[in-house]
Amino acid sequence: MAAGITWSAIGILTGCVHYSAKPLTPAATLSTIEARSINDPQLKAFLETNHVGLTDPPRWDLRALTLIAFYFHPDLDAARAAAEVSSGGVITAGERPNPQVVPTLGIDTTTPPPWIPSLGLQIPIETAGKRGYRLAGARHRLQADQLRIVDVAWQVRVRVRRTLQDFVAARRAEDIFARQVALEDQLVQLLERQLDEGAITPFELTQARLAAANVKLAADQAAFQRALSGTALADALGLPSESFERFAKFVDAGEMSGTQIPDDKARRQALVNRADVLAALSDYEAAQSALQLEVARQYPDIQLGPGYQLDQTDNKYTVAAGITLPILNQNRGPIAEAEARREQAAGRMVSVQAAAIRQVSEAMATLTAARQKLTTAKSLLGTARQQEQRARARYELGDVSRQDVMTSQLEVVAAEAAQSDALLQADTAAGALEDAMQSPLGFENVVLTNPRLAGGKQP
Repeated sequence: MAAGITWSAIGILTGCVHYSAKPLTPAATLSTIEARSINDPQLKAFLETNHVGLTDPPRWDLRALTLIAFYFHPDLDAARAAAEVSSGGVITAGERPNPQVVPTLGIDTTTPPPWIPSLGLQIPIETAGKRGYRLAGARHRLQADQLRIVDVAWQVRVRVRRTLQDFVAARRAEDIFARQVALEDQLVQLLERQLDEGAITPFELTQARLAAANVKLAADQAAFQRALSGTALADALGLPSESFERFAKFVDAGEMSGTQIPDDKARRQALVNRADVLAALSDYEAAQSALQLEVARQYPDIQLGPGYQLDQTDNKYTVAAGITLPILNQNRGPIAEAEARREQAAGRMVSVQAAAIRQVSEAMATLTAARQKLTTAKSLLGTARQQEQRARARYELGDVSRQDVMTSQLEVVAAEAAQSDALLQADTAAGALEDAMQSPLGFENVVLTNPRLAGGKQP
């Protein structure tokens, strides 16, 4: 028996998990973040695996930038780590309680030999399906955390899309204001010559100079906004600003304003399949399993206790069975708490779904209004361009002055700026509707694991 116990102990010790140190220092993590770049070979392989080919010159659109964010962004790392904790919880829930060895040593002072060694074994037996309920709850919690990874991925994509649209709109505004500045400067020069000839008053020239100065200030503000939105986009991607600047000129948002408004069937389907709704539902199922477990705990577990005793050369064997008597309490308190938590989880699930309904409705209404504004802005731009063409034609015939042509050109630039603002609002509204619907993009499986850990690479 001693030999068997010895070998059992050796087997137990050799099967243990050993601690592995993983030091973490701010300096090391800072260096890792600063070294991030789109030239990372593993990132390129990740993009190609997800059907994003790098053209020459490259075109970084929303899909490509979204995948970069999925590769680098720390919010996804935190969500994946939470799911790993729940994955460990499934292992914990499925483990059976270990038996206990209880050695004792007695002594008889009247009859030699005096020693009475004994060895007892306590084997716990869970009843009423407690392990099954525990496992079910842990699996539901894991499923909820995995769904939250997808929900976090959507939030990451939301930030990428918004900052991308802001960046492209600011860059577009910067170009428009640059053309307007050039036109205003030409107009000022023209008016200066007219003042020298006595054709206008100094007041008219002063007004033109003030208008030119205001446009230059607006151009400077657009440049500032482009730099600011570029920094925000780099942060949304999980990249340092210096790395983003190297490919910023190749960033292209495309146009999203053509997104179709879903019908009632598609909208209803989305509202029952959003990641946050399904995660809340899994939380509710976990609360259900927790309640079942507490109900099952009303029924006591059994402790089997076979034992052996060497009583002064006599071999004696015993069998014992222990059971907790549910006399003083019957687990009513934990059952009541579990019932309340189930109701709490149900309330959260309904609240999440109600918020989703409101988000979809608001996004649809906003997109409809933004599209109408964009249609009007396009119409005004078309009219302004026609007027400019007529002004040019009349200028060729000598019917209008060069100043009239430049004024019509400024009206075109102003209409282009108005259309740019309307386009940004329409694209933003279309993106908000897509985010509210959480239209499947096929990335759900992409985000569940950390792509930077492939091949043993550090995060």
